[in-house]
Formats: sequence, structure tokens, C-alpha cells
Amino acid sequence: EKEGNLEMHIHKVVKRYVTTWFIFDAAVAALDGTCLLEHHQQCWTRLLRAFMVRRLVRSWFIGLQSSDDVALMNVAYLIVVLLWIHLVACGSYLIGGLWNGQTTGSSEQMVGNHSIFGDSTVLFHYAKSLQWAFCQLGFGTSDQYANTTSEALYAAAVTAASGALLASLLGRIVTGLLRMEVVKRERRERERTLQEYLRKRSISWSLRSTIWALLRDGWRESKRRDILESSVDLLQDMPRKVLLELRAEVFIPVLTHHPFFEAYGVSQANPSAIGQLMAVGGVMEQSLEAGELLFDEGADGDSMYFVMQGVLKYNFGDGGARRLVDHQGNNAIEEMSPSSRESFATNSQEPGQAELEAIEVGMWLSEPSLWLVWRYVGRATAKLPSILVQIDAAKFRATMRTQLPQASKYAHRFVKFVLSRPYALCDYVGDKKILKEIAQEVFELTSDLFVLAACRPQRHRLTRGSEWEPSARAQWQRIWRSSWTQAHLDNKNGLVAAMSTDMKHDAILLFQTMFAQNLKKRRRLIILDERERNDHDQRVLFLKRLILALGLCNLQTCTDEEKRPWPFPLASALCHGGRILVHLDCVSCEEFLGALFGLDAVNFEDMPSPLYSRRAATHGLTLSSGILKEPIELRLSRISTSVLTGNHLGMDLPVGGLGNPTPPGTLEDLFVGPAGNPFKLGKDEEPIYYSDIQHGHLYMCWRNFNDRPLRSSSFQPEVVEGELSEDRTEQRKSGAMLLGIERSAPMRTDLFGGRHSIDGASRDVSAFGKRKWRDYRSCGQPIPASTSGIRMKVDEETLLRLKSVFRRVRLCLPSEGYLPVKEQFEEQELFKQLLHSSAEQASDLLLNRFPD
Repeated sequence: EKEGNLEMHIHKVVKRYVTTWFIFDAAVAALDGTCLLEHHQQCWTRLLRAFMVRRLVRSWFIGLQSSDDVALMNVAYLIVVLLWIHLVACGSYLIGGLWNGQTTGSSEQMVGNHSIFGDSTVLFHYAKSLQWAFCQLGFGTSDQYANTTSEALYAAAVTAASGALLASLLGRIVTGLLRMEVVKRERRERERTLQEYLRKRSISWSLRSTIWALLRDGWRESKRRDILESSVDLLQDMPRKVLLELRAEVFIPVLTHHPFFEAYGVSQANPSAIGQLMAVGGVMEQSLEAGELLFDEGADGDSMYFVMQGVLKYNFGDGGARRLVDHQGNNAIEEMSPSSRESFATNSQEPGQAELEAIEVGMWLSEPSLWLVWRYVGRATAKLPSILVQIDAAKFRATMRTQLPQASKYAHRFVKFVLSRPYALCDYVGDKKILKEIAQEVFELTSDLFVLAACRPQRHRLTRGSEWEPSARAQWQRIWRSSWTQAHLDNKNGLVAAMSTDMKHDAILLFQTMFAQNLKKRRRLIILDERERNDHDQRVLFLKRLILALGLCNLQTCTDEEKRPWPFPLASALCHGGRILVHLDCVSCEEFLGALFGLDAVNFEDMPSPLYSRRAATHGLTLSSGILKEPIELRLSRISTSVLTGNHLGMDLPVGGLGNPTPPGTLEDLFVGPAGNPFKLGKDEEPIYYSDIQHGHLYMCWRNFNDRPLRSSSFQPEVVEGELSEDRTEQRKSGAMLLGIERSAPMRTDLFGGRHSIDGASRDVSAFGKRKWRDYRSCGQPIPASTSGIRMKVDEETLLRLKSVFRRVRLCLPSEGYLPVKEQFEEQELFKQLLHSSAEQASDLLLNRFPD
């Protein structure tokens, strides 16, 4: 056709051929056929037999489906053509001798100088014959001509046969190329469908790589939308294990919007229950066009629906009485009165019917179908093209009956809930607060006690993935966000649960900051120049040594009433905006900081890269009043001479891990750079850095108290627990340091949109996206105070132990990448244990692993 499509309908092909080339072909064939029939009657039967063989070959060729078979067949045709040319050349050489009654050797004399051969050698004769044979197929011209009847008949036969062969060859090549293009186009379309499905569902990069590796093909972009798993043909050939992993990553983030599945996910209940439900096809996708009906009033409620894309409209019907029966057959509600319905349907647009607010992404419909024998009491349609996650009620009940006993308890509590509030009984049960209380009670999550184990990232038994190594951007978005909400301030249990989730994410983010480039399933390997590579290595090594120091130096939390060992995960000490006060007893700041850099001591006049001096800060250090003279932190209201000295240091950090996704909310998909400068991928995967943004900055303030004490200016501190003192009664070497991770370097903009300006205003969230310590203070746990709330002490003995551990532990460099060696694996496992351990657990772990 004109559009380039291959037309396979025989009647259309015949019609087009008859109206175009048929008359010309018939005339040419008639001329050749007349010559053949006059001289050799048997030639016609041989041609018929040849055409029969050709039809057999053609039928076999049509059966070929793959492009490889088509290409092989075309090669075979070329070989046949070359063999034909050779045979024609040999025949033209022999025709003069055989048809004139002479031997091959005497053909020169019998053919003579006026035959199609000239007077020359056998090789020359064959070459001239070969040239003549090529000419019969249209390749070039020849000066040979027939002088005898036998030569003329031979030439006519060869011309006719060569024309047929050439036409067949060209037709076969064109057909093969078109068939190959059709096959390739179909495959490209299937690959686009698969690629768009994986992208729309935010499938992890590691699982994407597994799927594409199995298909042995690349990843290309597409712009199709609303792709379901059932429409992706290539997924049907995936191993069952890979399909379950895929469904888990697609469905679990949607299901956990509901309090039951959210509580199940963080509980100690059977983790394989939801996997079993997916394995039996109990969780599926469903698509709706705008205006399409999902369910109607009075139909059997056989499924629960979650909105994954689009918007639904739900109308609460007025169909009369409804019976509410649990799965034991007990009648729960005999009748719902019309007045009860009217109390719910306050915004009725039509008589006896009310339209609920739009059911949007993250909301659900028909929850009673899972727990009760249910009939829909309303009508649900799609406002926009939508994609839903559907839970089959029958399969859900059959699976949960054997896999998850908590589901039965939830069903009983749900029945009591709807009995107590019959006016709200409809297909949409959206009282999330009450449902969450029920779920937390059923899964025994109602204790307000802080449990350290709840902060430990887990390894998924179903998908065999690990929370330590998030891959999908949706997972990264959850990790960067805080679980804290304003409502948690009135709910101590919820506040403890939110704090536990945030602390789990603290450990993940710090682990990724240190090991993003050393993981086997890293997102991407970032190529840096020599200076950037060395600086990034030093940043990560410093952070690793700092974590080891926190574990060895008896980290403490200090409230207004008491001091006690740090009870939270070690990672959280750096992730909530607080600063760690390090009391140096008989140790100078130069020695302690030198140990963290792997040196004997640092020289503040010539600091190691990437450490640099800061001009100002709103934090300072002094000694408390009284006999003990302990160092304390000063929080200053504005700039003073004590903060304009060179005692403030900074180091930019790749918070979140080099090459990992940045916090959500940016204008486009960005990735963490080596110094906290985000980048996007340009042409040929080249990073394009945003130099005006910097996210993640380690602030350090140091002071040696055996030197001249710092004086304050006329501007007084906002909160001062002790006056600046020049008491020189203690002459021994001592000092103090403040360490904390801020959102950005001074005068730079961070990824949350804030700017680190000269006013030093405190932000609501830290560099890790988590709330500050003050927002957790009402949970009843020993939350550190605003100043000097996190402390540790380093003396000479502790410093020697630190240096010994630093020498004995093998710290890998990010620039080494992933190495399948025991040392790298053991180091990662060590830091995983440290990051989610309390101070006492971390100290015991290190002392047992590295005894004196």
C-alpha cells in the first residue's frame, strides 16, 4: 500500500496486479513461451514441475515466523541464484560442442570465430560465458550473440527462466524485509508496553534489570499510558518468582494506604500472607474509562477497590433496607432506616441519592466486602480514566483464614464498629482514625513504649529485597519524608510509631550515604575526576569513623532532668538537627579531629581537604559555671565576636548517597552529587550539576579551653547556661567540639527550598527530611534537650582505643565500587548493626569484635 503496509488479502493483490503490470508481463511471457513451445515441448513440463517445487518452497517460507529464519531463507535464495548463473555459464560454453556433435575439447573449432565465443583458451571461454549468464539477469551487457538454432533456443530458455528466477528472488527479498520490519515493529511495541508499565508502577531498578536481562533487550522510552500487567505480553513469560516480586512492588505501596495493611506491614505477623494472596490472583489491576460503571446498587459485593490512578465518583443509593450479615451468617443489622440514610446523604443532587466526595488516589471503596456478606448500597463510576487495584473478597478470605488470624479479629472489630455507627454504613468507610485504632489493637501495636527493634530495617521474605537498599523512586520518596504529622501531637502511640519509622529511615539514609557506590545493586556508577573522587572518599571515610566513635565513646542523651545512655538508633543522633557535644578530656581538638581523618593531628592553618573554615556561625562553646567546668553549647541570637573567629569548620556531604534520588518536591528527577550538589542526567548519561543548590553540610565548632577563652561581644546569647569564664584553675589540656549535619552550607539553598542565611533560623525538618527533636518531645521518651542534649566524652584512653579500631577495621573507599570480597561485605554488615543499635549495644558490639 502507499502507507508502506504489507497487504496480505489475495483479492486485493490480484486486483492491483491485473490493473497494473499484468498486461506487460503477459506479453513478455507470451513471446518467450512461443519460442519454447515451437522447439522443445518437454521444456514446458519441466517448467511446470519447477513452478510446483517453487510453490512448495513458498508455502514453507510463509510458515517462517522469526526474522532469523527469513534472513536464512534469503541467503539460501542468493546461493541458488549464484548456482544458477554458474550452470548457465557452463551450459553456454558446452552448447557449441555438444549440440554440434563435437567433444568439449574441440568446441573452439566447431563454434568458430563467429559464434558466441571468440578464439581463446578454456578459461577465457568460461569467463565470457559467465558474463553472458549475468547479463540474462540484468547485470551488465554482453557483445556475444547466437549464430545457430541451438544457441538461440538455449538463450531464449535461459532468458525466460532467469526472468522468473529474478522476479521470484526480488519478491522474496522484499517480502522478507517487510516481514522482518513487521516483526521488529511488533516487538518494539511490546517492549514499549512493558517499559511504560514498569515506569508507571515505579518498579525498582534492580527488578527492571532482571526483567530486561531475561528478555535480552535494552530499555527505551515510551509515552503510552494506563498499561496493565495483563496487557504486557512479555511479562507472561517471566518466571513466577519475578512476577511475584513485580506485583509486590506495584500493589503493596497502594494497599498500605489502608490502616489494616499499613499495620500489617509494620507488625510481626506472617509476612508471606500478602504474597500468598497475590500468588492465587487475589490482587489484580483494573482499568476504567471516564464514565464507565464500576459497580451498581444491589449487586453482590465481591471485591474491594483502591484507586491507583484517576478519580471515581460514588453515589449513595436509596434502595431500601439492607441486611448486614457476617461470615458466620449472624444478622447484624435488620434494616437501615431512611432517616439514617438522609443523615449521611446531606448533599443530595437527585431525590433519594447523594454524591460523595471524589474517591481519589489513596482512597478505597467497598471495604465491607472483605469482612461481611455484602451488597453494594451505592453506585460507583469513573470520573476520569482510572486504574484500580482490586482485591477479590473470596480469595482474600480463603487465604487469610489460614495465613493471617489477625484478619478474623479485625473482621469482628469491624462489625462492632459498623453496628455502633449504622448511619455511616455504605460502600465507602473512610473513618481512617477509627480503622487505624482497630488495626493497631489487632496487630498489637498500641503500646506507647519505644521498641528499638521497630527501627531496624528488614529484609523482605517475599521479594528477598532489603529495606537497606531501596531502588524505586517511590521507595526513596517515603524514606526522605517524615512520618510525623500534626495529629501525632495528641496521640502518644502514634507519635512513637512515627518516630520509630523516621529512625528506621535515618539508618537507611546514613547507610546509603556511606555505601551507595559499593553496593552490588547500586543505581548507577558515577564517574568523577581525580580531585572529586579523593574528596568524596575522604568525606565518606570521615563519616564512617565518626559513626565508630559514636559507638565507642558512650553517647548520651541529656534531658532537662537526667543523663542516660543513648536509647535510640545511633544514626538518629545525626539526623534530626541536633548537635553532638564532644567533651575532650586531656585530648586536644587537633588530635580528635586528626583521628577522624586518619591522621595524628590536624593543623587548623592547613586543613585536609575537603574540610574548610567557616567565617561565622550561631553556635559556640563555653565552660559551665561551678566546680566541674563542663563544656556546654551556646545558641546565640545573632552574630558575635565569639562566632566570627576561625573556630568553625564545615564539610559538604552527599546526604542520601552519591547517585541516589534527591528528596521529593524538586522540579525534576535529580540525583545526589559528590558534594551535595544535585545533578540530572543529560545526553549520553552525562551529569549536569546544579551549582546553586547544595544539600547536606557537616558543621563543626572547636575550642581548646587551655588556650585563651573566647570573649563575647556586646550582643548576649539567647540561651546561656553559663557565663564565659576565664577561670584558669584547671591547667590540663582539654577542649570540646560540636558536630551536627545541617541542610546546606552557609548562604546556599537546599533541596527543600530553604536558604542558610545569616539569621541562622531553625527549620522544621533536618537535612534528612525528618522533624527536629522538639517535635517528638511529647512522646514520653528521653528526647535530647535543645542545647547540649547529645553528649559524649573522649579521654586519652578512649582516643587510643578509637585509633586502634580505626586501624583494625578495613574501611572500603567509594571509588572502589562493588567488590565481591569478604571484607567489603563484613564492613557493610558491621555498619548496618551499628546504625540501628543503641549506644550500649554499639559499644558491646565493637568491644567484642575488636578486643584490646
